[in-house]
Amino acid sequence: MLRQVGKVLFTSKLPSIQKQIDTELLNRVKASAITVRNEWVKVLSGPRHGRYYRIPGTHRKRQKRAARFVRAQTPRGGFGEMEQGAASLLATKGIGGFYRASAPGEAPAVRLARFKQSLKFWAQLTATGATAHVGTSLEPYPVYLEKGTRKMAARPSLKPAMDNSKSEVVSILTRPLRLT
Repeated sequence: MLRQVGKVLFTSKLPSIQKQIDTELLNRVKASAITVRNEWVKVLSGPRHGRYYRIPGTHRKRQKRAARFVRAQTPRGGFGEMEQGAASLLATKGIGGFYRASAPGEAPAVRLARFKQSLKFWAQLTATGATAHVGTSLEPYPVYLEKGTRKMAARPSLKPAMDNSKSEVVSILTRPLRLT
């Protein structure tokens, strides 16, 4: 913005400074949301200490039928890539077609990773600043896991993620602003 007073010309850099501040604010809020989301994914990862359950679709009859089907498709040279893939899938998913669930109070066990993959973040500028959201589209399932139901104890994952990432989020939001 230009304004001339007498023979002196004044230039205002306020609009460009405001744009830099808004951009930096949005970037910091977005970085904070990414930090919380990544911590949430970390909390959902790792071993659990609950009961063992059978992996759906791994019953003995189905395993034998699948093995015959895979062997019929393998080349004459021996074990095919498909058979090794199926065996390693069963071995990594659990002990003999079983997986371990979470105990009450610890984060939910990841069996199919649908919940973990649905975690998203988004940030936007508003009239009063910037807002960020971290969440999932699988409503109301995460609420039941976080708070529990009358038949299931709570398996919180968002609150521990928020607690673990709090110091990093504060450091992102409070670092000095550098304007050019």
